[in-house]
Amino acid sequence: AHEIDSVNSNLAGRITDYRQEGKIYIYMGLSRNGIISLEKSLSLSDELGQSLKNENKLSIADNYLVLGQLYSVMGLTEKAREHIKKALTLFTQANDPRGEMESNLTLAGVSSDLGDILESGKLVEKSMKQAVALGLGTSRHNQLLASIASAAGEYENALRYQERALNEAMDFGIMGQVIWTTFGMGDILHK
Repeated sequence: AHEIDSVNSNLAGRITDYRQEGKIYIYMGLSRNGIISLEKSLSLSDELGQSLKNENKLSIADNYLVLGQLYSVMGLTEKAREHIKKALTLFTQANDPRGEMESNLTLAGVSSDLGDILESGKLVEKSMKQAVALGLGTSRHNQLLASIASAAGEYENALRYQERALNEAMDFGIMGQVIWTTFGMGDILHK
């Protein structure tokens, strides 16, 4: 039994190393290298399977979420959705409401990109409820709802969501979000 434990322990260490390496690459702007490292971390995690402790499940869920977000930005939406759904499952199993909220919001964005506006709307609403329950801001949620409304040609609703996003970003002092939301309002007003 001790031999198996040391193998698992070594494997867990390698999983952590690849995850850290991947995050460093991403931070340095080397997304492709980051993806390779994170994917290695996940394939090793699959070897450990069900023997994973909750904290390891959260790390793996985080890997899936980060990769899903990267794939989404790269336009690989189906691959992104697959990874984010795995993240959501693991966050749910580990009882991590913040991870669930983030996964649902990211999944809503991916669904929107795939043109599934109905699914996107449901997911963003679910994520928004989770954010409120956690005492977190919903500026990004309102931003996505504005984008969905704008895509549907509902420009008045889109502006209303943008205004909510802007007000909340200002209340929470999130300058990047304030700038982003202001640009979004300009885009809607030009339509």
